[in-house]
Amino acid sequence: MVGEATTAANRQYKNQAMYDAAREGSRGTILPPGHARALTALSDSVLSTIEIAANYGKLMIITNAAPGWVEASCQQFMPALLPFIKSVPLYARPFNALMTTWKLDAFARECGGGDVEGVVSLGDGPIERQACLRLMAEDKRVKSVKFKESPSISQLVSEHELLHLRLKDLLKHDSDLDLRLLCNNTNPQAGNGGRPPCSIVHIS
Repeated sequence: MVGEATTAANRQYKNQAMYDAAREGSRGTILPPGHARALTALSDSVLSTIEIAANYGKLMIITNAAPGWVEASCQQFMPALLPFIKSVPLYARPFNALMTTWKLDAFARECGGGDVEGVVSLGDGPIERQACLRLMAEDKRVKSVKFKESPSISQLVSEHELLHLRLKDLLKHDSDLDLRLLCNNTNPQAGNGGRPPCSIVHIS
């Protein structure tokens, strides 16, 4: 328990530090051209995913990041996403809340009501997957799609490009799905031997 508490405290400190860095960076840091182009491509890909998902229901963001971090990060790195960020409910973890439990409670509160028939979760963390597994036990139609943790920008783009092809079918699927996106580690510049850059696999 002490180790868990220490880890949570370290993460909370890091979360605040990352927010402060993003907020300071949004005041004028200029990205190298290569990074800027890659982030623009990622932003375009994310927007396409959002447009597809928006046709099927209400969108929201539930994050363990510090309040303001998502907005500051978008302002700095992907400003084209800001209009979307500002248009949907965004639930950020209060500084005094535990990372291990807050998101579980937020999912239960926002997605577990009687008027919610189905839930689709797109995220890279294990906690939202755990929250989805709990919702499955409530007889909701739940689709959990777990992204790769700590991906490269090119891998993130590939993940979203795959979702553009498959998300409609996943959303229409009439039962629960517990999935993850599997990315190969081949350098895109060197080719991938004919393998697709990403695939969808079942976890359970």
